[in-house]
Amino acid sequence: MPPLKAQDLDTAIAFPFLPFRKGQLDLEAHRKNCSYLVRRGCLDGGRRRVIAIGGSSLLHHVTPETQLEVVRVLSEAAADRAWLISAVLPTPPGQAEQLVRTQMNLPRPPDAIMFLPMIGGYNSEGVLRDMRSFCEKLNRDTGARFIVYLRDPSLLDAYCRLVNECESVLGVKIGTTVEDARLARGAIGESKAVVWGKGDICTEAVRAGARGHTSGTSLLNILASDKINNAQRQGDFAAAECVEEDLRELEEIRFMRGRIYNYSALAEALALAGFDDVDPGDGGPFNAPTPPEIHARLPGVVERLRRYH
Repeated sequence: MPPLKAQDLDTAIAFPFLPFRKGQLDLEAHRKNCSYLVRRGCLDGGRRRVIAIGGSSLLHHVTPETQLEVVRVLSEAAADRAWLISAVLPTPPGQAEQLVRTQMNLPRPPDAIMFLPMIGGYNSEGVLRDMRSFCEKLNRDTGARFIVYLRDPSLLDAYCRLVNECESVLGVKIGTTVEDARLARGAIGESKAVVWGKGDICTEAVRAGARGHTSGTSLLNILASDKINNAQRQGDFAAAECVEEDLRELEEIRFMRGRIYNYSALAEALALAGFDDVDPGDGGPFNAPTPPEIHARLPGVVERLRRYH
């Protein structure tokens, strides 16, 4: 299987969430969901799926040992049919290094490691210094390659410099604003990736220079994500925006009030849909059900999106 290249990130990157049952991660349900995402889709030109795990998946709520099992299941599903991106919180650095080393030692290691957003105290020069050192060391020792995820606008310049200066960093995922996507595209060389990271409503960001997007709702509407990316790659932004309109209400719910329903709204929508090829579990830790006025909107959302499953 060829290595993942920056240009391969110009796609609809599928992010499954982690399914929990009675408060415990259900790895068999996770296996079922990953298998669905690998085999389902309509990317044009015979393109491979890129499948990833990230922070909104509730990765923060499981132990490092369980994270390894999550990635192992994902890697087994991906095999040689899809590229795999694993996510690692960069702090504490020692734990992050160990996670990368153990994951890169899997029989089928990740094709890239995505750094989750920074937490705790930091400044941009320190982030640039230590991430550059981290990436160079781990690439030299394990062959790992990296993607950085921008959620703090103050790190935009540091991340652009890191992408440009570090051969092992494939690009940046923009989780802030369209303007930051434009600035990043202007600052980062064409050989590296600028990917939109705030869901499927992404055409405005693509017009600004982003290429590809991440979809946290792929278990519900993977065909919509693919159709949006296909249309954008063909330059048919009107067709992409037409599909985006079908997704708009769900995306508005997921991103309202600082993304507080990002997980629960999708889990409830999948439960309402009753698909037999995915398993949403029964709700995740630290994520209460949506309030009645939000939940009441979800049946309409499901019926609108059912054809994209």
